[in-house]
Amino acid sequence: MKPYYYIIIFVLFLIYLGFEIYFKQRTQKNTIRLIDSLKNGDFKTFNSLIDDPQVKKTVSAYNRLSLTFNAAIAQNMLAKADEAFDEVANLNLTSEQKIGFFGNALNYYIGLKNKEKAKICYEKIKSVKRNATQKEYLMTIYEVMVENQTTKKSIIEQRLNHEPDEQKLADYYLLEHIYQLENNHERAKECERLAEKLASQLQ
Repeated sequence: MKPYYYIIIFVLFLIYLGFEIYFKQRTQKNTIRLIDSLKNGDFKTFNSLIDDPQVKKTVSAYNRLSLTFNAAIAQNMLAKADEAFDEVANLNLTSEQKIGFFGNALNYYIGLKNKEKAKICYEKIKSVKRNATQKEYLMTIYEVMVENQTTKKSIIEQRLNHEPDEQKLADYYLLEHIYQLENNHERAKECERLAEKLASQLQ
């Protein structure tokens, strides 16, 4: 199974959508500065901003920790990513925030084969009261990749025809894993080939 690193890039967009609509001018400015420095790989600026007392006053704990989590991953600082994850897990989050953060973290920890952290993500996602489609999709990732369930194979195959490319890429990996569990190595290899082709197109 290939790590879902492409989700890390896409999650910046999800986090941005999850921000409150009405920002004070200073809050918006600081948030955008954090996002821009992270997107540009300017971690020196990002780390300086994230520790700035003014930023801490104007940017919510959830947004700061979410961005810190992604910055730690990008810098391969696993312990720091775990620390940010644990802090977010203790926050009182909205359904949208749970889906956005723990959906991203789920894919990351599955890639690391960290079943303990992946289980926490699964339980957080399972507790979401809204966003039924996204919730079901993320739960399926956990059930296939961690619990090795194969019962949703036909559902995954059918939705390949009408889903966005980012989701299709993840589903190819899910099907590859399912076919490996079923010892259907030919189909697993085909899914791997399709996933690699689509991944190159999305870069």
